[in-house]
Amino acid sequence: MHKTNKLAVKGILFSLVGTGLFAPIFAAGKFVDGAIPALLIVMMRYLFGFLSVAAVTLFSRTSFSSVKSPQPKLHFLRALLGIGGASFTIHAAAHMPIADATAIGLTQGL
Repeated sequence: MHKTNKLAVKGILFSLVGTGLFAPIFAAGKFVDGAIPALLIVMMRYLFGFLSVAAVTLFSRTSFSSVKSPQPKLHFLRALLGIGGASFTIHAAAHMPIADATAIGLTQGL
């Protein structure tokens, strides 16, 4: 298989895995039925994301400076906006049918 085709297949697989992992984020609001605030669910998501990046960085023997943002202020603003958006998304998913929430979430790229 040509290198370009391998990269395309790899990209498609990552996209499918990402989509498969996207639905449980919406379902988290339904699973806890409002017992855990949406903000806490989002913070746990960001914590596990950080731990994933840290683990990959450590295991690949890459320096942490290579994953450091060149514009930390903008990166911080992006993180705040992401936390807000994810919190609203999970809160909405807790109060609407899960199929609707997932369908709306999957249109994000459009």
